[in-house]
Amino acid sequence: MKKEQILEIICTFLFTFCGAFCNVYTFLLRGGVFGNMQTGNMIKFCLSLTEGKFEPLYIFPILCFLLGCIFAALIRKTKFYSKASLIMLLIAYCICGFLPNNYLLNTICVCFLSFVGSIQFQAFNRCLGHYCTTTMSTNNMRLLADSIVEKKYFRVILFSTVILFFMVSLTISIFIVKSIGEVSISIISMTYVAIFVIQCFI
Repeated sequence: MKKEQILEIICTFLFTFCGAFCNVYTFLLRGGVFGNMQTGNMIKFCLSLTEGKFEPLYIFPILCFLLGCIFAALIRKTKFYSKASLIMLLIAYCICGFLPNNYLLNTICVCFLSFVGSIQFQAFNRCLGHYCTTTMSTNNMRLLADSIVEKKYFRVILFSTVILFFMVSLTISIFIVKSIGEVSISIISMTYVAIFVIQCFI
């Protein structure tokens, strides 16, 4: 395996860790909302409607995720697309760690993270030429199943490893968030600096 391929795999794992961490962080500290997994937010929003409540904390991140996907599609062909995306991720993660914990700022925080999470979802979705999601695991599980049926064993190993690492990342993230609190995401933002440096060598 070439050095560039090894670095690409490392970046995929780092992105996966950040994607898992974002969901843990927003769920545990920012109102029980998911920063990246919008299906969960849709379920919570619809549940709140059946209880006669309108919860912006659930619906606004969904809209921000959609806007982020549109924004990523618009800038996809620009020269500095990936680098600009990394910088936006770094800034959003860094800022959110210093926002006090209250309903309004929690909503703003989750909206920030959903917006940049969609950019990560769109911009960094390949590993060694194969489509791979680093912000959630549902699609990776589907791709794993297809790979098993098609007997594409390298893809089986790839998707199995990414899914397992996502679960490990969730577990580690829970300990970090519970130990450090809100500012933990600002510390984790340095992961994007590492990715930025690594990508300079790919």
